Amino acid sequence: GSAHQLELRHLSKLADVREGDVLVTSGLGGRYPAGFPVARIVRIKDTGEAFLSILARPMADLNRSKEVLLIWPGGVEKTPVPSAPGVSELTGDMQ
Repeated sequence: GSAHQLELRHLSKLADVREGDVLVTSGLGGRYPAGFPVARIVRIKDTGEAFLSILARPMADLNRSKEVLLIWPGGVEKTPVPSAPGVSELTGDMQ
């Protein structure tokens, strides 16, 4: 992509997306709150394979923005972020 256009690849053809949909943050990882608008889908292209190619226009002017201040009316509720499983949980070892 560029500063005026973002490209999403490897999105399943079965995904429920339409031109005009707004892409928002998920809140996973705790860096940004869930629901912050990031971009609007402007074009959906069927690649002829299992995935779609999606072009989106950023909500912010990425060439001019160095910092962003997020202000939410009424405050922000912290969404608990699931922690990654420990090594023993992945391997099945009991320690």
